Amino acid sequence: MTEPWPSILEALPTATCVARVTGEFVALSSAFARLVGRERDELLGSSYWDLSPDGDRQRELNALVSGGGRAYEKEFITASGARVAAVAVGGAVGDDELFITVHERVVAGTSTEAALRRHNELLLDLAKREEIDDGDLDTALRVLTEAATSGIGCDRASVWLYDEGRTLIRCVDLHEVSSASHAAGVELARADFPGYFDALAESRQIVADDAHRHPATREFSAPYLTPLGIGAMLDAPIRFHGRTVGVLCHEHVGPARAWTQDEQSLAASLADLVARAMEARDRRRAEDALERANLELEARVEQRTSELQAARDALWGEMQLARRIQTVLVPPRPLLPGFELAAFTRPAAEVGGDFYDVIEAGHLNWVVIGDVSGHGLPAGLVMMMCQTAIRAVLAANPHVSPAELLTATNRVLRHNVAALGEDRYVTISVLRFSPDGRITHAGMHTDILVHRADAHEVEVFPTDGVFLGLDDDIAPHLPQSDLSLRRDDVMLLFTDGISEARARNGAMLDVTAIADSLRQSADHGARAVVVGLQQMLNDVEVHDDVTAVAVRCVA
Repeated sequence: MTEPWPSILEALPTATCVARVTGEFVALSSAFARLVGRERDELLGSSYWDLSPDGDRQRELNALVSGGGRAYEKEFITASGARVAAVAVGGAVGDDELFITVHERVVAGTSTEAALRRHNELLLDLAKREEIDDGDLDTALRVLTEAATSGIGCDRASVWLYDEGRTLIRCVDLHEVSSASHAAGVELARADFPGYFDALAESRQIVADDAHRHPATREFSAPYLTPLGIGAMLDAPIRFHGRTVGVLCHEHVGPARAWTQDEQSLAASLADLVARAMEARDRRRAEDALERANLELEARVEQRTSELQAARDALWGEMQLARRIQTVLVPPRPLLPGFELAAFTRPAAEVGGDFYDVIEAGHLNWVVIGDVSGHGLPAGLVMMMCQTAIRAVLAANPHVSPAELLTATNRVLRHNVAALGEDRYVTISVLRFSPDGRITHAGMHTDILVHRADAHEVEVFPTDGVFLGLDDDIAPHLPQSDLSLRRDDVMLLFTDGISEARARNGAMLDVTAIADSLRQSADHGARAVVVGLQQMLNDVEVHDDVTAVAVRCVA
């Protein structure tokens, strides 16, 4: 057992544990024991996997090993046999240990919970199917359309995707139960079915109990529904990277049929799995291309492998171990659809209090940058609490506003920091990127700088609000503001470790110097902005953690 784990987890008021991949607990907090309704000493002699329903182990392992700090939902079984729904965040630390923090999830009503339980068996089986995530989209769609006919109880299920101009949709897989067959290739043009395409544009489910009469589907009555004997249709939009790219269609052969809320919910979940399979396809294409073309990546992989082997063989001290935990929560390859993003962070000590994150939640994208007062191990622990709380809040409520997100995070942080006996606060900015191009931000932090490509000038957007961790209720003091980026505009977020760095004559860099650096490099992209800042810091004295995130609009 790694010696620093017990002392670190005993200081955490959150429900946190460390377990080996095989399940044996290494250490856990008292809050974790209370959450699962068991004694702490009893748990230390048992397996983490014994606390979860049968079949959940591989799904959770996949989330922990490959998720990079992404939140996921799970259940725990208490000593009495009751089940506790939770949102968990964590990752792999070293070769054989898992670091996990959980928050209990409250479900609004028993009917919703019952519906989720009825769908759980099918969705859990799909979550374990390798075909969904291995990048072969054709095979994945065959699995999903067969699951759709089985789960919904209909004769036909099909996936249709828009063409590039969004003037038609093409069937990429149709499963028909009666003939036990799969087919593809049929196309439907907007010009022939305008009512249906208008309904798809609203990005909502089409629930046609009587498909011959429903406004969105009645155009199909003579050419399609009647010849095939179809009486009802249930179509769920497929959303990918923030936009509707197609539809998962369920067709009932027979008379009209009333689609239940449970069936509508399952249809939406299956559509999300189609998007997940598309993401796996794109990821596989990107990985194949990078493997063929990018020799530098191969060198980095070899270097990282060497570092991991050295870390495994070394005896970790508390500071080294905490830094590894911190690294787990840093986004490894952050992506922001429609934008080019580059970032760097450099702690002043072994463990820093700066952090940034890029999160996709509920088809919205978020960028977060923050700075915990001080640096070292205490600041690093508070930083991890703050980042974990933000992801847990977004997992439970993806459509929360920036101000509401900070209010909820502050409640968790205020309690946890007090329990640690630390006097810490957090300066932070959270920015929500909406599909319409609007960027809404809240939080007290350093100014936001935007280089306007057309005018070649830098605009300064001050932030307003209060620090996190100083007061129990900060909601009345959290105004929100909007800004927008046009094509080739570059937004720069940074921590005060940069603006308070000192030149050799003793003068601080201040915002003017940072804006000058942004103006000189913005035309060359987000990566050039980050490199320019790093070069500027090489010539000055830096006494604090430094972090910067550059975002260039390319859409």
